[in-house]
Amino acid sequence: MATFLQDALRNSTELKKESVKIVIKHLIDEERRLSEDTTAPVVLSNTSAEKEYITALDKYFQVEEIPVEKCELANNETRAYPIQPSEDPLAQPDFPVPVDEPRRLSAIDKGNLMKISNADELNIICTLAARELDCMASLVTIVGEDSQIVLASNLDMFRMVSLPRNQTFCQHAVMDSKPLLVPHPEADVRFANIMPLKEHNIKFYCGFPIVDQTNAVVGTVCCLDTKTHDLTAAQYSSMKRLAETASKVVRIKSEETR
Repeated sequence: MATFLQDALRNSTELKKESVKIVIKHLIDEERRLSEDTTAPVVLSNTSAEKEYITALDKYFQVEEIPVEKCELANNETRAYPIQPSEDPLAQPDFPVPVDEPRRLSAIDKGNLMKISNADELNIICTLAARELDCMASLVTIVGEDSQIVLASNLDMFRMVSLPRNQTFCQHAVMDSKPLLVPHPEADVRFANIMPLKEHNIKFYCGFPIVDQTNAVVGTVCCLDTKTHDLTAAQYSSMKRLAETASKVVRIKSEETR
């Protein structure tokens, strides 16, 4: 990730550089918030030189990964909610509804989250996530009442695409505040008939929650691939930080839509 961001700072257009700087600043700010180390990276501002951003990046990516025992997953032991199967065995079941659904939908509506656009910072985060997990695609999604919108992706073809909620992986990711890992979706009753699996032959999904100011899960930063993967502790750590950064960017973009 550090190499990509440093190259982007050196070689991008001025407009792109501004988006890269915003992503770096949010990543560093989040690390400073979480770190107990008094030598945590310096504070970056809009007036900081590119060299300061590169130096901070070098320091940021020396941070220790989350211990394996703290890498919690939503489906680590068992699913905590029922599935309502369709009478048609080839049809997709209705989507599950989290207990805090009214709060979730209120946050999405009040924040105009489904209407966020021109979020180049989120596209950069998707590129970082796809590189980190070595996946074909990464998305930033918002899961609304009946549909899911893709706010950003490393691939142009997926940006601003809307799908029925029951045809998505992320319908299940918003059921919990922990990340959702699905290494074999084709063998999982929740996903066996959804459009992404059928149309793109998806064999791997990993989604980390995007949350609003009240910690309501409104969407995900997720990665998908046509081959299955393991998830290492280092990758878990990176994805967690990218999702926290995406959450911050979504909140800022939300303010801009009001």
